[in-house]
Amino acid sequence: MSHHRRARRDGGEAASGQVRFDATDWAWEFLRRNADYAADWRRSVPRHLPCLTLTDGTQLLRLPRRFPLAEKWRLLAFSDPALAARDAPVLWHARALKRVARLKALPSREGDEEPPNVLADFKVERHAVIDADGRPLVLLKGRGVHVAVELHDLPVLTRRFRPVFELERLSQLAAQMGGKVIAEVQVEDHAGRPLPSWEGCMRLVDGEYFLLQPHPLSFDSRYFGPVLRCDILGVARPLWTWKPDV
Repeated sequence: MSHHRRARRDGGEAASGQVRFDATDWAWEFLRRNADYAADWRRSVPRHLPCLTLTDGTQLLRLPRRFPLAEKWRLLAFSDPALAARDAPVLWHARALKRVARLKALPSREGDEEPPNVLADFKVERHAVIDADGRPLVLLKGRGVHVAVELHDLPVLTRRFRPVFELERLSQLAAQMGGKVIAEVQVEDHAGRPLPSWEGCMRLVDGEYFLLQPHPLSFDSRYFGPVLRCDILGVARPLWTWKPDV
């Protein structure tokens, strides 16, 4: 089967719902059909870079150097244009992705309320790329969601750590948990009134909390920012609820 016939088949499968493509999948489907991209890929050396599989199942690629020709196409390294989105590990550059989470990995310590995490806790497909400067970027992919996690202070990717997420421009960055979008910032409430929006880039310290509920109408730290422990009075528990629209 020719490359073009195979490409049409892949697109038909995606259109019929047999394959759930996210935005990066569609971007790759368009890019791999670009004749200029295919020409640059044929000129690249090497065309294929070997990936390792870590003990937790994460696919790891360590780049020996930068690839400026691939970066022109917003990729860290070239991917084979003959392969469809679900068959090719497409390594997008962080600049090309709308959603990038920055995570600082702190060492685990005794007495922590929450157990330490590992990358395998993200129950999705994981591709890690370590660039020429030694900085790891983990691409999490699953259920139509593609999230890049920029890791800091985690020299061994399979090591346990305490995650500290650094958030910037919260209105554009959906909160992530296990690779699944759990909350997004709303522009207005159910009555059409404009909502405030907290924006900033800061690291939470001991005694600070970023309050977040998965309910789409929750009014929480997405709108008023982090709070101090001394300002938290307790946990509200419902005693009587009703559906106002019934």
